[in-house]
Amino acid sequence: MNESDSEISDDSDTDISYNSESEDSFSSDTEEYNYEEDACSEPAKSWSSEVKSLPEMNFSERTGPNINDVQTVSELDFFNLFFDDKIIDVIVNETNDFAQKIFEKKQNEPGPSTSCPAKLFQNVTSDELMIFLALVILMSIIKKPNLKMYFSTNAIFSTPFFSMAMSRNRFLEILQFLHFTSNPQAKKLEK
Repeated sequence: MNESDSEISDDSDTDISYNSESEDSFSSDTEEYNYEEDACSEPAKSWSSEVKSLPEMNFSERTGPNINDVQTVSELDFFNLFFDDKIIDVIVNETNDFAQKIFEKKQNEPGPSTSCPAKLFQNVTSDELMIFLALVILMSIIKKPNLKMYFSTNAIFSTPFFSMAMSRNRFLEILQFLHFTSNPQAKKLEK
């Protein structure tokens, strides 16, 4: 142990100071702690060895999916608790609208691409989105280095289920335009 180490260990407990004012502002354990008064009373806080109890929060709302009302027999039943028809329809509509806006924007851009008509986006259906989501979930179980390898026809890397469920190009196209909201003020992670 060198000199600097001994200095640190010698005074490790002496940095905690006792603040006698805090005893007056919080007299009993049952009294509620007032954050607004405390925040305004001192411009700068100092460390204290006194532990203040926090107020108990009243929270009576039921959270999460209501599993008691739904017969959950399979994995699909659990999935449908979170992705019901209403949510799927929102994702389908937002994805189709976003793809339409992108293709319209590309059509109006000047350049060599205007001489060749752009391939139009085929709207996503609810069934197709469900297959897409199933493949994404399956990708979390079957790990591959990149997306295109899931659809590989190479005998070494092949996972035939993926290409049987959806073509690679269609999967990548849906992934490119997958959208959850059209709100321009939404943060990037909320879209």
